[in-house]
Amino acid sequence: MKAFKVKRGRETYFRVELPQQLCPDGHRRSVMGKTKTEALEKAKEEMERWERGLDRDAGSKSLANFLTEFIAYYKRDGGVAPSTIQDYRYHIESHIVPRLGKVLIKDLDARRVDEFMRSLNEKGLAARTSQYSYSVLRRALQFAVDWKYIPSNPASARMRAAKRRQVKELSKIRFLNQDESRLFLDAVRGDRHEALYVLAITSGMRQGEMLGLQWPDLDLEGGKVTIARALHRTKRRRDPDNPEPWFTLRQPKTPGSRRTIDIPPVTIMALRARKEQQREQRMLAGDAWDEQKLIFTTGRGTPVDTSNILHSFRQILAGAGIETVL
Repeated sequence: MKAFKVKRGRETYFRVELPQQLCPDGHRRSVMGKTKTEALEKAKEEMERWERGLDRDAGSKSLANFLTEFIAYYKRDGGVAPSTIQDYRYHIESHIVPRLGKVLIKDLDARRVDEFMRSLNEKGLAARTSQYSYSVLRRALQFAVDWKYIPSNPASARMRAAKRRQVKELSKIRFLNQDESRLFLDAVRGDRHEALYVLAITSGMRQGEMLGLQWPDLDLEGGKVTIARALHRTKRRRDPDNPEPWFTLRQPKTPGSRRTIDIPPVTIMALRARKEQQREQRMLAGDAWDEQKLIFTTGRGTPVDTSNILHSFRQILAGAGIETVL
């Protein structure tokens, strides 16, 4: 292949005519570059795409258009929870498309991925958020490879480094000591979420596990609670075409997460009080009550807002003079 110099006004370009086998419709095609090397490289890439059976036109899609196609397929055939689709859509619309949406997927390379990650870090996003956005991009581009839109995944090479940064930046979790636990239990006495806080500090359960508890999971006489599911919810943008609720109850991912634990008398007492509290809430709500058998709910029976719980938890810690733990 040869590169021919072409002048357009004051600009000079180099053009390479593609071989006839790359033009099955009979119309000759060419690629252009600002330098001879760039033009030859583009021609070489087109030859490689043809040899690998890649879809030449698909590679000319913008990343934004491809991600729209990807999310529609993933929603239909991905076998993932609605909350995962919502999370993917949020990261695509909020972080990926604003920075990379106009780039053609065939032009997306490791350098642009590096710049994308750098822009997220400079924006001050949490390491976990940046890593999730990167993971969504990597997953989507792997579909582009599988569908023969592009020859390789330009985001895959960044995975190990991104994980190392995430591990380095994640802060350590601090636990309450014995004296702080006593102060905390005194501080939450009479709080509307007292039972939830008492269960948290006496059981070591995860937040999603506690919020996913249903009354049949409790054995108050035997002082035991069985963890059979966890509540997963999202504050991401909801899908107007999806009739599913914006929270899901999922079984634990591993057999070890499904377990039965003992709870002390102070927790049993708090849960009994919670049962009476919910009975009164149900009566007040009447027909507006949404029965889901959950232990910890709003005044209408729906799952509680986790951000409000965390905010209240931190306020209680501050009021009790206890250093925050998360």
